Amino acid sequence: MSQYQRILLIADPRLQRTPAFERAAWLAKTTGAALHIALFDRSATIAALALVDAKDAEQAREAWLQARRAWLGTEALVLHGHGVKATIAVVWAHPVYEEILTHITEYKPDLVIKDVKHEPLLQRLLLKPLDWHLLRDCPTPVLLVNSLAHAAPRRIVAAVDGTQLTGTEDFNETVIKSALALAIQCDAELHLASSFDCLMLGADGLSGLPVVTPGLYETLSKLHDEGFASIARAHGVPPERTHSLVGPASMSLAEFANNAATDVLVVGTHRRHGVDRLLTGSIAEAIVDTAPCDVLVVKP
Repeated sequence: MSQYQRILLIADPRLQRTPAFERAAWLAKTTGAALHIALFDRSATIAALALVDAKDAEQAREAWLQARRAWLGTEALVLHGHGVKATIAVVWAHPVYEEILTHITEYKPDLVIKDVKHEPLLQRLLLKPLDWHLLRDCPTPVLLVNSLAHAAPRRIVAAVDGTQLTGTEDFNETVIKSALALAIQCDAELHLASSFDCLMLGADGLSGLPVVTPGLYETLSKLHDEGFASIARAHGVPPERTHSLVGPASMSLAEFANNAATDVLVVGTHRRHGVDRLLTGSIAEAIVDTAPCDVLVVKP
């Protein structure tokens, strides 16, 4: 049985068949999963009209929604003709991400698929992008599709933590299992990658700056590589499909994905709360902003 029984596609508000649309349709047909296509948007003009004339605004809103239902309905019929079980929904949404999370809770998909939306740096600093909200709060794995992606993934890379510190076992297990399940469905190669960043290991309690001598660096690097090799052996991944990287994870993984013809990079992320949630970006968020491939984000 396929891992995916119910797939939710977040449709483009511009009413276009995007790379995410094509990926979701292909994956649904390949796995036999039911595909639910949902469009979340609203018209600011109609919302403003409601403050002046509620009756006219309601009529305009219904016409606006109906036009989008008609487009999705036509696309669903095309998918039915290709053997894909597709349903649709159009949601007047504000704010969008809250409505999406509510829809996810009600539909309970196995996978959420959406196009990556690259925001300008200043806008990302002032307002958290929708993609970031999904990565942080969505309880379901999220596949963010890059516009440069191939229709059918051929190389899938699972980003694991090779340090094997306490608490990483479940994290790595979830990431690798998710990557393997997708690789099986796509008949793709599974690779593992792990980044060694000595600046994240140990710090001087007085200055707060990392203190890593050449000897310590060599020791830590060796421990990382040994731990990474152990993880690969445990999951039957041959050495030629394992890639030990050096540097900050977000940068090294994005660079590797660009140089190694990666189609999907699978990464794990944790939910955060309070000040940490508001101020601190995650490796997954940084990778989505820079990687040239699809990114599948799972929560161990």
